Amino acid sequence: MVSELPNYSLSQRLVDGNWGAIRKVIEKDASFAFSGNQGQSDSDSSTAVLKAACDHWAEIGYLPWNRASRLTFASLNSNPEDRELIFTQEHLNFIEGQIRPILKTDKDTAVRFMNHFLNFVFRHPGEISTRGLVKQKLNDFGIPAGTDKLTGFMKLLVENDWIYIRTKEQWHVGKKGRSRTYGLGTKTVTLLKEANAPTPNNTNTPSPPTPIVMT
Repeated sequence: MVSELPNYSLSQRLVDGNWGAIRKVIEKDASFAFSGNQGQSDSDSSTAVLKAACDHWAEIGYLPWNRASRLTFASLNSNPEDRELIFTQEHLNFIEGQIRPILKTDKDTAVRFMNHFLNFVFRHPGEISTRGLVKQKLNDFGIPAGTDKLTGFMKLLVENDWIYIRTKEQWHVGKKGRSRTYGLGTKTVTLLKEANAPTPNNTNTPSPPTPIVMT
């Protein structure tokens, strides 16, 4: 995050590129904040707010120190216009027969949601947290989303090559790491090409790597 600052003149360490010293200062201040949040007039309340924020970030997959994670949530605020996808009868049959029963919604809502979701996956360069971002997307369309529905939905799309996993999740102690990133599979990527959608920077178009099986 610090390396992305637009003005390095704020600190001589930035100008010199002394990243080791910068890291030590950041770690010291972060440790100070999380060790009783000293210096606050009400350190207990302040610590509780800080912990609640960090727990919520971990739950939705937002990791502020991770560039891919920041790109994920920055893209949510850009709200670009979705391209209208021309689904084939095969696509519509799959939505009606496979996706709609999992989402437990009507066909029209399922089609509209898949139009939006495929647009989003195509243009999105960052991570896609199933319990955070996918759940939010479904809720935006009035579709309640529990863990089983979220897992089943994403697994169905991957197994049928509507989307594929570009990078798998990596979690470490304290839920540090990253969520999965996705691209459009061979069954759907042509829909965006036919809609004349510009190829995004993350180049989500296959040929995909060896598929990663979701378990």
